[in-house]
Amino acid sequence: METRQIKYFLAISKFGSFTAAAEGIGVAQPALSAQIAKLEAEFGGLLFVRHKRGVELTVMGERFKDHAIDIWERMEVARQASRLAARTATCEVTIGIPPLISMLLVAPLIQAVQSSLPNVVLRVREAMTVALREMLAAREVDLALLYTSPGECAANAEPMFEEKLYLGSRATADIRVPAEISAEQLSSIPLILSTPSTSHRQLLDDFSRRTGTRLNIVAEVDSITGQRDLVLKGVGATVLPLSGYLAWPQADLRIVPLNCAGLVSKASLVRSAGPLDVRTLAPLRGLLHRVIQGLIETGQWPGASIEPVPVH
Repeated sequence: METRQIKYFLAISKFGSFTAAAEGIGVAQPALSAQIAKLEAEFGGLLFVRHKRGVELTVMGERFKDHAIDIWERMEVARQASRLAARTATCEVTIGIPPLISMLLVAPLIQAVQSSLPNVVLRVREAMTVALREMLAAREVDLALLYTSPGECAANAEPMFEEKLYLGSRATADIRVPAEISAEQLSSIPLILSTPSTSHRQLLDDFSRRTGTRLNIVAEVDSITGQRDLVLKGVGATVLPLSGYLAWPQADLRIVPLNCAGLVSKASLVRSAGPLDVRTLAPLRGLLHRVIQGLIETGQWPGASIEPVPVH
């Protein structure tokens, strides 16, 4: 017995004829007749008696009608419950975010998701960009907000924002730092940078190759805390987006913009190859964009600018 056979049977009982039932539920009469014939064959007897005015239920048909109504009503209840579950079911999304972005974005993003997307459970994994790329490949995260490498243009990456870079040093350190730093001046300053595997270091290395300058790297430390401690001890200067210095002690800190073409840090939202529903992705992507834009416009994310969400 099939669902449509029950539907056809009840329609014929209601309309009193095969022709009227077919018109009433929008199916071809031969298809309706064929399904009722299969149902009668399964029961081993007729369900309807045909006459000039239409059809009437047989004794077997009358007995089956009560069961058919009960089955159909139960199926309708099940359909409504399934639709409700689909509307209210939670969807878990894991997003990877680098530490520099995480310290500004995580709290307002989670608050926005809870307010605007109550059916989404957002999980955040914080790691350096190189580690996040590995997580994307392994489908350990659904999305990742990544700093892009020079010349990178991935098909599944959507540009989100960009930040100018600034040199930070201890104000009282014995390091000569001009008001704006050119490529030549940057090469003369002792630098504390992250290792070559990180995006900001790759950006600086690419800049060094393009301009033919040689960076004076005195220490390589991936940890922002480690870079901060060395800078504040006067060991050297570092290069970060302006937002990267927000949590630093400001009393003995000098921050100078880099007046060097191409030294702009860019970040994109990258999707993994995992089965993330586009109905979840689109609103989450739009919400992420709005949260970042709001942080920039209110001055909570200094030195950054954002592009409009692409129209699809």
